[in-house]
Amino acid sequence: MLTIASHKPSLSLERDLDQPAAVTAVALLHAKLEQQEASVQVELTARQAPCLKWSAEGKSMRAIAAIDGMSSRR
Repeated sequence: MLTIASHKPSLSLERDLDQPAAVTAVALLHAKLEQQEASVQVELTARQAPCLKWSAEGKSMRAIAAIDGMSSRR
């Protein structure tokens, strides 16, 4: 999984994200995905889907665990 989750309660894209580095990372990820076989599909479980959404919104693993009532211990 790719995430830009942070310990900060919220992120400002202008202030907290190195935009050239982020653009480069996205371009590299896109190129790598393009190399993958087109027929490969990823299916998320009912529990994984909201966790991915919260991660995309910048929530930390600890915050996601608290929302979902799970332990954040590894």
